[in-house]
Order: sequence, then structure tokens, then C-alpha cells
Amino acid sequence: MKLGPPSSLQLSVSRTVTQDPDKTEIAEQAISDVADLLADADSTPEGIVTVFDEDLLVQTNHGFQMDASRLWVQVEGTNEIDDYRLQNGGFRLSIPFEQAMRWMRTLDLVLLVLWDTAEQVGWYALPAEQVDPIKGVNSGQSSVTIRFAENDILSKEAVNTLIWRSRLEHHRLLALSSRDAQAVGEEKERKGAKKKREPQPHARVLTAMDFTDLLGITERRREPGGMKYQVRDEIWQECEEINNAMPDPNEGWRHRRKKIAYEVVERRWGMIEPKLDLPSVLIEDGAAVIISRMQEVADTDDEVMGVFTAWQMHRQKS
Repeated sequence: MKLGPPSSLQLSVSRTVTQDPDKTEIAEQAISDVADLLADADSTPEGIVTVFDEDLLVQTNHGFQMDASRLWVQVEGTNEIDDYRLQNGGFRLSIPFEQAMRWMRTLDLVLLVLWDTAEQVGWYALPAEQVDPIKGVNSGQSSVTIRFAENDILSKEAVNTLIWRSRLEHHRLLALSSRDAQAVGEEKERKGAKKKREPQPHARVLTAMDFTDLLGITERRREPGGMKYQVRDEIWQECEEINNAMPDPNEGWRHRRKKIAYEVVERRWGMIEPKLDLPSVLIEDGAAVIISRMQEVADTDDEVMGVFTAWQMHRQKS
């Protein structure tokens, strides 16, 4: 997998088919401009398709596979941007509270864009970060104000970061969900529940492998027995380098392999999108995939890499 600039991402942008007579020429122009910007964030856009409720749907792909995550975009267009400007900097936009609540109920990332059709520039905000649903429901408010920071300009670079943020949030929620399912299954087993009614025990493993595949740590290889996940050769080389740089050659196997695996995951993420923090649950589960493969290789083939001979010796000492 080649880690590249934003142009390496493939976007499929969906336009809403709207029959709303209140949609003005400015609003339609704003939607068209934002759709063009999103498509232009990729060198090989997959084209325009239909039909969805919000203004735009961005369905991304990575490594020639469609992402499970998506990005919804709602656009507010204007040719009088000063009408939205705040005295202390940035902009504000009032939206119906019920609309904001609908956005809060989706697991996809929802992006609100304020677009200046005169200057062909826009600013973005994430309503989920600003809306307090409990406060709104209790107070009976009919609208909510969304603020746009002056520096949050919708650019190709920003689109790339937002797409990766959408992917991270999707995988974070999956990881937490699979952990909950595993905990429920273990509790039922402890209480003697029928095994056939327990959650699938492999859900967490598969979720973690999907994430390491996304980061380029693992890859899927078709073998006679079916599809198999393998740690990429360059990752083993990174493990070798990290192992050789560690100051204590007599450190215990379990502690050593954990430190190596964690560093590999954080390194790979830093190569992709260093502006975003990687959730701890994804670091832990990603490292667990590498550790499990370390164990498998160290137990079966010491000669795959020199590092495994060293790890085997440390494991025997610990």
C-alpha cells in the first residue's frame, strides 16, 4: 500500500435530487461549488450519482475498496458573507434544532459548510461538536447556532483530514462495540448461557484487522485455504529496527513486543494523517494484531527475520 497525498483518495460525490422551490440560485451554486471541490480533492473521481436527503454525500474509497464510513455535507450558500460574520472573528449560522438532532443520530460524520459564492471559498463546522441535545430538548429550543472558525477553510487538505476523521470514528465505534459484545459473551459463558446465543467471539479480531489493513500494516493474501491476513514485510523490517534500537537487550518478551507493536501503529498513523490523534482503543487493537502474529511466527519459524530469534530468547527468559 502506497501512502500518499490527498490525491491518492478516491471520492464518489452524490448530489441531492431536490424539488424544494425555496432552493435559490445562490444555494444551488454553492452546492455545485462544494461538490466540485470535493471531487477535485482526488485525481480520479468516480463520478456523480444520486439520490440522498442531505445536499451532498461523499462515499470514499481506499486501496480500491469502498469505505464503510461516509461523509454527509450540508451547504449554506451566500453572496453576502458579512451577514454571517461575528465581531470577534469567524462566522455563525442558525439551523433548526430538529435538523441538528437528525444529524446527531447518524453514525456518519456530518459536515456543515458556509460557502461564499462571490469569493468561491467556504468554512466548515461539525455540528456534533457544538450541539447539546439534552439541553436543547429540556429547554424546548427551536434553533441552534453553529459557529465557524476563521481558520477552518474547506480545502483539499481539510477534506483529506475530515475523511480520515470519518474513518477513525467509524473504526473507533466498531472497536468499542465489539469489545462490549465480547464482554457480554464472556459474562454469559461465565453464567452458563448457551453458547449459540453468545455474540460472535471473533468480531473484535476482525474489526482490528480491518483497521490494520487500512493503515497498511496488514494485507490480505489469497492462499489455497482462502483469504488470509498477513503482516506486510516492511512492517517486520520496522519491528527489526525498533527492536535493535531498544536500550535493554534483556527486557522481557511480553513487555518488549508490546512496546514495538504500539510504536509501529503510531508510526504508520503518523505517515497518514499526523494532524489527528489516534484513539487509544485503535492503538491497542492494532498492536494486538501485530503481537498475535509475532507470537505465531516466533513459535513456528525463528528464521523468518533475525528479530524473531532474539524475541524467542527473550520470551524464554521472561
